[in-house]
Amino acid sequence: MMRIKEKTREQLLKEINQLRNKIAKQTSTQGEKNLLKQQKISDKILETSSALIIGLDKNHLIRIFNSGAENITGYKKKDVIGKDWFDIFFPDEMLDEMNKVWENVWGVTSHSYVNLILSKTGEEKVISWQSTGIYEGRNDKNHLLISMGEDITKRKQAEAELMNSENNLHNLIENLMDGVAIADENSKHIYVNSRFSEITGYSKNELLNMTGWDFTRQEDRAKLKQKMKDRMAGKQVDTHYERVLLKKDGTEVPVEMSTTVTNWQGQQRPMAIIHDITEQKNTKEKLEKYHNHLEEIVKQRTADIENQSKRLEESQQALTFLLEDVNDARKELEKANQQLIAANIDMESFTYSVSHDLRAPLRAILGFSKKFTDSYGKLIDKEGKRLLNVINDNTKKMGMLIDDLLDFSRMGRAGMHKVKVDIKGLVHETWNDQKNQFNNRKIELTIKELPMVNGDRNMLRQVLYNLLSNAAKFSKNKKISKIEVGFEEGSSETIYYVKDNGVGFDMKYKDKLFQVFQRLHSDREFMGTGVGLAIVHKVINRHGGKVWARSTINRGATIYFSLPK
Repeated sequence: MMRIKEKTREQLLKEINQLRNKIAKQTSTQGEKNLLKQQKISDKILETSSALIIGLDKNHLIRIFNSGAENITGYKKKDVIGKDWFDIFFPDEMLDEMNKVWENVWGVTSHSYVNLILSKTGEEKVISWQSTGIYEGRNDKNHLLISMGEDITKRKQAEAELMNSENNLHNLIENLMDGVAIADENSKHIYVNSRFSEITGYSKNELLNMTGWDFTRQEDRAKLKQKMKDRMAGKQVDTHYERVLLKKDGTEVPVEMSTTVTNWQGQQRPMAIIHDITEQKNTKEKLEKYHNHLEEIVKQRTADIENQSKRLEESQQALTFLLEDVNDARKELEKANQQLIAANIDMESFTYSVSHDLRAPLRAILGFSKKFTDSYGKLIDKEGKRLLNVINDNTKKMGMLIDDLLDFSRMGRAGMHKVKVDIKGLVHETWNDQKNQFNNRKIELTIKELPMVNGDRNMLRQVLYNLLSNAAKFSKNKKISKIEVGFEEGSSETIYYVKDNGVGFDMKYKDKLFQVFQRLHSDREFMGTGVGLAIVHKVINRHGGKVWARSTINRGATIYFSLPK
């Protein structure tokens, strides 16, 4: 059997048209033989092609329906030949549109278009068509329309998904708190987000006609050019660094810049992420000034003590007492100073040092801050007093954080004493412990029937306390806060839940919800330490259960936890 090579739709249609025109012109006996041979070749081309090939007459009745058409539509040739193409493959609401298409393609030599058809199972298929007319007679009237179709359904779906993905990425970048700029091979911007426009003071249209050099100080250019040369030479260079940008009004803004290469519209492009650190710089400068001021006070105090010791040299006993006082004062001052330095330098490692021993330094900081205010309050300006208040407030907050972290640690180390626990009674108990702090709010608490479970009562009490507290906290902006506690029966576990009508959260952050220090809202919106749900996770995990959440933004959240039966 001869093998017909796969050809393009245009080539096939052209060959079919040529063969059929030749067939129409054959009149002799030898011509009839050639006609039959060419007819077989034409039919072979139709049947062996994987493309969808159909032939329609003027009344759009199906005259040709190849195996490719059978594979794509699910219909058999014998079931559709002689039937109306429109009635079988298009829904009623598309008939008017298809009649208009038919007016455009009937009588035209060649035409390309894309439309939807329905398969035998009712599935919509997107088909790309190439149509040609077969002509006969002197008047060149079109008597059969041959259309070859390619199923591009998956390609269209992929294009739609890609466009949706690109739109989501664009929206994410546009709403970042940091500036983003993407450039072409000539360093000219091809994309900037709104935050970058805010940082530089230029409009987006202005930025798209600029390069990174337009924001670079003259004294920085040589260094940046060398960095670019090193990168082009394949050398290792810093991709995260600080620099200064020139704004439109001529002022300078300090930024942290991270550079990378990203795929933008199918090409690798350099991208910069710009974080404005003006506020951090100002805060650091203020802290340094305050620290220097404290050092001056310490030096002055030390000098005063030394002067007193000199004046009391004649009295050995007085000198002894004075030296003891001076030594004690120096030790206390050095201790307080070291604590302040450690708090600044080791801020990140502070969390890992949480233990019972940290309570004493916190009390010392509060005590010395009060002593310092009482002794030197008149010498401190308004900014200094504000900074002292910041120290006191943050020390108290740190105390709360330590308490939460100690609870978190204790929940991981404490031994478990499993008993039969009345969960419904425990809900009432934990709510009664905290409801007084919500006296000025309307809260509707619904407690459904809850089965008993085996577990550590004290640990499960902490779980319910934290979940009820969270539900009340995050629904505080509602006129009436609604909290519901219920359960669902599983095959080998009991699933409890606490539901509220609060602000909810974006489910793409659900994996962070139960991690230590991971908060989805700022302190200004809702106070907290980011440890409560981590404690819930740890306790339930120790009981052999699971914790998860479901939520919609501004429509509340539901926290679930399962416990083995």
